Formats: sequence, structure tokens, C-alpha cells
Amino acid sequence: MSVRAGRSEKVKSRRLRTRRERPRDPAEEEVVRATGALLCSECGRLAWPDAVAASPHRTSEQAPQRADCPHCQSRAWIDLRRESTAIAIREGEQGFAAAESASVDILRKAGLGVVVGSFVGILATSSLIAGLWIALLAGAAGGLAGARLRKMSVAPKRTLPDRWSLALPPATPAATTTVEGVPEDVELLRSPLTGRTCVAFEVGLREDLDSGGELSSWALLEQRVASMSVADNAVDPETTFAEIPRESLGELAPDSLDAAAVEWLLERGFTPVGSTLTVFESVLLPQTRLSLVRSPGGAVLRPASTALQHRAEA
Repeated sequence: MSVRAGRSEKVKSRRLRTRRERPRDPAEEEVVRATGALLCSECGRLAWPDAVAASPHRTSEQAPQRADCPHCQSRAWIDLRRESTAIAIREGEQGFAAAESASVDILRKAGLGVVVGSFVGILATSSLIAGLWIALLAGAAGGLAGARLRKMSVAPKRTLPDRWSLALPPATPAATTTVEGVPEDVELLRSPLTGRTCVAFEVGLREDLDSGGELSSWALLEQRVASMSVADNAVDPETTFAEIPRESLGELAPDSLDAAAVEWLLERGFTPVGSTLTVFESVLLPQTRLSLVRSPGGAVLRPASTALQHRAEA
């Protein structure tokens, strides 16, 4: 399934409505960070304002002057440099993720119909059997009504993380060329949470320990790929990298990360204070032998060992 989902008005309205409806204490002092990301209210992509960007006090309604989102072409950006905005949006994301399932919602409405139907039926007919039939019919009607309302009101299934910054997997997986080798001419990176020197890294945040969860189950997923070459083939920094074992750093907590790591997370609207998120960070070390697979839809970078296993399974 392709993950290149486009615009979703319901997702957009959920993010913007959460920000607008959060009660604000008049005495609360607005905290505005000097650096931080912009969050696309349509698809959740993160971007960073230019050095000449407008004041961070600007509301999202004025954001159309900014550039289009490179994924969905929306211009409805939410400024995460404002602490109150970042907190409100995160509260909304957590509430959406914790919403009851469709089956629970339908059963709850059906149960309510049974209770009300039995009460009314017995009073109206003075017959236990007739009351039970009315209760069953009322329960069925409640369940059907609940299913219809759910279908009309629930946003489409998400295919992307709440917040993300990465090159999405190619829509056309068929490879045209595959090369392998140790990275050369590398502009080395440092992983943001553990400070390891690497040629690529991925940072993820999620509510559980499922490192293999689908894209839509992540609160944050961000990748960076260094400029380099593999077997004399230039690697575009917008290359997807995959099949790296995700390393859990434990639960997000103030004492588990240094100041630089905490600052990196704050720029993306996440705070370690009171968080229940689990942190993952994975890296490709400079001497790792890599496989670069190109296709008409893009390129994928992975460790050569996992690429060999991938080809054997295919």
C-alpha cells in the first residue's frame, strides 16, 4: 500500500481545533522558542522556517505566506516554537490515539438501545416477552445508528505518523539497479539523541514498545541521510533508508537524555516531562557496508546484510 496520502480536511481540522479550543490562563506567560519546527496541519510533515521567517507570534491563519508543504501542498502550518501551541497539539494527538474503537462504540450504543428498549417495552406492554423483543429491536437499531454515525464522523485511517520528516518509501518497489559498498565521500552526521557519528539516523517516538509498528502508529518518525556515494553512485539525502534494527532508548524522561537531546525534541514539540512515550534511535555507522536500490519512484538505502536476506526471501 502506498503511504503517499494526500490532504485530509478532517485531520487538519482536528489539529487546528485542538489548538484553538485549549483553555488559556490569562496570566499564563507565552513561551516562544528561538528555534523550532513548523507542523503541517494536513499531513503532519515537519519543516523548519527560514532565517528570515516572520514573527513566531503569527497565527496559522497568516501562514499562507509560507511555502507549500512538499508532501501535500498545504500552506496551513502550525508553529511549534510556541510552547502553548505545542502542548495543545500533542494533547489532541494523544486524545485521538486513545479514542475508543469502532466496535466498542457500536456495542455501547447497541447496549444503550437494549436497556432503554426493555424499560419502555415492559412499561408499554406489561409483558416480559414483548418487552424483550422490543429491547432486541431497539438494540439492533442503536447499533445500526451507531455504525452509520461512526462512518460519517470518523476521520479516514491515517497512513503517516503524527509528525514526520523522512523520504517516504518509493511507490514503485521494482528495482532497476542495485549497488553495494562502504560509504565514501561522506559528510558525516551525529545522531541527535546519543551523539553517535553516522551516515544516517532515524529517531522515533511511540506509545508502546512495538518497534515494527506501521507508519501511522508513530508519534514522531524522522530520518536523515548524509551526502555520500556508494560504489561510485551518489546518494541523495532524500533517500529512504530501511531495515535497520530499531534500538529502544527506554521511556522518554528528563534524566535519560542530555541537554542537546532534550533541545532537539523540544524543537519538534515534545517534552520529556510527564511523557509516556518510548524513544527509538537507529544509526548506520560509517564503515557499514550498504546496499543502494534504485527504482523509478526513488531509492532505498539499507545495510547490505539485510538486503541480501531480503533478496533471498524474495
